[in-house]
Amino acid sequence: MSTCTSQARLTFLLALCLLGTLSWGLPPTITSFTPTRGLVGTVVTIHGTNLFEAPSSTTVKCNGVVSPVDTQTLTMVIGAGATTGKLSVTTPGGTATSIVAFTVLQPPVITAVTPNSGFAGQVINIYGTDLLEITALKLNGVSIPYTVVKVGKQISFKIPHNMTSGPITISTVLAGTATSSIPFVIDTPAPPTITSFTPIAGKLGRNEMITGKNFTSAQKVFFAGVQSFQYHNDPQNYYHQQAAFSVVDDNTISAFVPQDALDGPITVITAGGTVVSTAFFTRLIPPEMYSISNEPYYYIGTTVTIFGKYFNGVTSVTFSGMPATFTVIDSMTLTAKIPFGAKSGAIVITSPGGSYKTSDYYLTITPLAHIGPVKLFAKIGEILTIPGTGFTGAKKIKFNGVDATSFTVLNNTTMTVKVPFGATTGYITIVASDGSTNNSLETIFISNEAVNGTDDANMIYIPAGKFELYSATVGANGYVHTRVNIDGYWIYQKEVTVAQYRAFCTATNRAMPSAPLWGWQDTNPIINVSWNDAKAYADWAGVQLPTEAQWAKADIGSRENYDRGYPWCEIAWNGIYSWDVTKCANSYNSNNVNGHTGTWPVGSFPAGASPYGLLDMSGNAAEWCSDWYDYNYIGITGPVAGEAKVIRGGSWLDTEKSLTTWARTYKVPSYASNTVGFRCVSTRPAP
Repeated sequence: MSTCTSQARLTFLLALCLLGTLSWGLPPTITSFTPTRGLVGTVVTIHGTNLFEAPSSTTVKCNGVVSPVDTQTLTMVIGAGATTGKLSVTTPGGTATSIVAFTVLQPPVITAVTPNSGFAGQVINIYGTDLLEITALKLNGVSIPYTVVKVGKQISFKIPHNMTSGPITISTVLAGTATSSIPFVIDTPAPPTITSFTPIAGKLGRNEMITGKNFTSAQKVFFAGVQSFQYHNDPQNYYHQQAAFSVVDDNTISAFVPQDALDGPITVITAGGTVVSTAFFTRLIPPEMYSISNEPYYYIGTTVTIFGKYFNGVTSVTFSGMPATFTVIDSMTLTAKIPFGAKSGAIVITSPGGSYKTSDYYLTITPLAHIGPVKLFAKIGEILTIPGTGFTGAKKIKFNGVDATSFTVLNNTTMTVKVPFGATTGYITIVASDGSTNNSLETIFISNEAVNGTDDANMIYIPAGKFELYSATVGANGYVHTRVNIDGYWIYQKEVTVAQYRAFCTATNRAMPSAPLWGWQDTNPIINVSWNDAKAYADWAGVQLPTEAQWAKADIGSRENYDRGYPWCEIAWNGIYSWDVTKCANSYNSNNVNGHTGTWPVGSFPAGASPYGLLDMSGNAAEWCSDWYDYNYIGITGPVAGEAKVIRGGSWLDTEKSLTTWARTYKVPSYASNTVGFRCVSTRPAP
């Protein structure tokens, strides 16, 4: 071999050695490793580049902890003390670190079971460490369901029925199995008791709440021997029974009432024993109807008998949707009155158990309304009792064409009705339930009197027309007066009494005024009231205080050409007024005379009535009017403003001069005295 050839070969070999040395210095990389998690001792295979150039110089770590390595395959064993973290490989070329961490699993450990004994249905808590990725929880080798309470630290389970004592084990995916240090003991619970259940009567297919003790281990519930269950449809479309109750807590069970449940006691079976309720559960079953009594006619107000079953507890009966009054005779019989508004249609019977709707029962409604003999004379506001037949369901009552706003059908043969304002002499007409009408046989004469509904005050109608209105001004030919024409109105026949005013005070929560020295007498006129008090009473009673013109016309009547000195008389031709001490309460008979002082019962002097029949228009109590006072004013209505209100009529303390028809005085609205009261008026329609 030539020298040149030998040198070339040597150079080539040196180059190869140099290249090898350079390749051992390349930095390593980790692309992946398998598995990615495991216990200490797990064999992990690492994949990457430049990991084998200097096997003797390669070091592998897990989260900084050196682990044994097989440099031929570069597999490592997770070393003792290693914790979760990234893997690293160190070679002469450098150190490579994995992108993801290797998870070092710790074996599960059960540290406590509380309580360590129990019975079916009781909830048990298991505490420990690394209770992760659990595959099974077993009690004495039997798998049972569980709930994760705190991840890795706590799980719980409810003890199933028919379990036996033994160890508790927890199995995991990779970390192994933990076993309790001592066996879990299955106890026998205390026997159950039932104290009550609600509702005591319940519908089928609804839940019943059972109250008692020691229900936690409940296994079965029965209603009179029929188990609480429901049908369920499984994935194979096969219906099967499944227990249908839940233990709410140790003292309460919610149980489904099955469709074929019977009336009887409730039974609860638990791991501790069996208990039967002393009270009976009663089913609420929808009523059923078989037939209805045969009647010559089915008309409004007819009482029919209905036959069927399950009528106990019926809450309503309707005829074509209209509610009827009814009486349950027994579980198979009830009576019902066909109500106003009923038409041909279905009867519906309803109870807490449900409703039953019949096929149509057609009602032949025959109008039977007939008015019997009635009172021939009546006054507005008076309540009349009307006899007759066929009154049930009556729609209207009319007085000579005017509708009565208030009437009551007491039964099919009797009703009461209040004579309405605006009623005039004529027939009474009843409009029956079917719209048919029938008149009374007699004409009812309506008087010019009425009764105010709020305070039962008797009122007299003063017709529209002219009269002479006097002032207190004296002219050349006597007192100045003018002829005025006013509309008709109603006015109280008597002054408002103590009893009427007391009723007002009670209704409006007001105090009675101070009593006079002679005390309150219910039938005497109310006194010690201000104009404001009188106005408040009138508002409450739905009336008004009279204007001075209204008061004066009621006092003197409608005569146009004569003076009238007092309500009961006209002026005598010789100019002497016909004063009569016996015709009103005045100072001569009321001011400490024969032991009497003060007011008299209203209407005590009927001989002193005014031309329209009003009483005590002179004397007893002077009376407030609504008008403001003006000395020279004469008109239909008073002045628009003023400081004092008009007072008319004089009182028990006055003499004849102050009791004339033109005598007038005045006081501020807040004034109150034991000589002043009031009466009221109404502008309702004329009779």
